[in-house]
Amino acid sequence: MSHWHRAPRAVSVRSLVQRYAKCILLDRTIEVPAGNLKALSMDIQAVCAIDPGGKLSLVQVARLCQEMCALLITTSAEVIPMLIADGRAFWGAVLVPLGRTPQAEVLERLAANQLNMSPSAHQELMAEYVARNRLLIDLRSSKPSIGVFCNCRWNRP
Repeated sequence: MSHWHRAPRAVSVRSLVQRYAKCILLDRTIEVPAGNLKALSMDIQAVCAIDPGGKLSLVQVARLCQEMCALLITTSAEVIPMLIADGRAFWGAVLVPLGRTPQAEVLERLAANQLNMSPSAHQELMAEYVARNRLLIDLRSSKPSIGVFCNCRWNRP
């Protein structure tokens, strides 16, 4: 007896970001100009422009991301537990490497639609419902990873 399984198709990380992100928020640690990311969203804002005095803490940046229902592009993995803490808020985060050159390379590849991932069938199903949940894309390594933190009733304590 044989079992036939449909091989999951590769998911374009850019199309996933475009479907998810109504607004993109660039953290202070991002050294790439916002204009380079126009292919991802029409609404790109930088924390530096919102808070030129640099008074917002990382917790406040996380809260701002949730209030804006934004996709936060950052190098700081410390912000993820802060985003997860509020189980009702929608948010998204993209982790990129430190340094101007590595950031520029990975974000250029993202904007040019050169980043794809081949998920399992279960991950592909989750990706289709990502707009209703919370999304984490980790671009710090050569293979992107995507995590969806479900905001389902069975996931709540």
